[in-house]
Amino acid sequence: MYTGKNPTAIRSQQWLSEALLALMQERPYSKINVKDICAYSDLSRQTFYQLFKSKDELVRYAIRQHFMPLNQVLTQLNVMEMSEYLISYISESREYIDLIQKNFLGFLLASELSEILNIVADRIDPDRDPKTKKIANAFITAALTNFLLVWSQTNELTEKELFVLLCRILKGEYYKIF
Repeated sequence: MYTGKNPTAIRSQQWLSEALLALMQERPYSKINVKDICAYSDLSRQTFYQLFKSKDELVRYAIRQHFMPLNQVLTQLNVMEMSEYLISYISESREYIDLIQKNFLGFLLASELSEILNIVADRIDPDRDPKTKKIANAFITAALTNFLLVWSQTNELTEKELFVLLCRILKGEYYKIF
């Protein structure tokens, strides 16, 4: 994936991302190919492959761009504020998350959330044991990703109810295992 500072390349990445998301509104991700994305964005396949290795990498880029505010804000908040902000942001992103879920791309969302959560965890506890850090991050990422995907589908809890539930789970008050 292109990570430079060339404004034309960055704009092309955004156009390709917007094209993919628009196409996903019309038909399943599995039925969209690079040629379709390029035609919709009015960019060449050569441009696509200069910026992205694959369609999945473009999805990762789109997710990263969509959730970038999380990365910037969460590192400045305490755990309770983070949870509340996350719920609010996800609530505002329901259509986007539904699109990801509908197209079976939750694994890409989990991968991108994992990176954000790792940065946040390093800020909260910079002295975490390096031997367990990756495994613990995988656990919380999978749980949080599925938590959000299920909530976005069900619409059964308000933001406030979801926040309270998340806090209870994280504090060990919901599941009394030990």
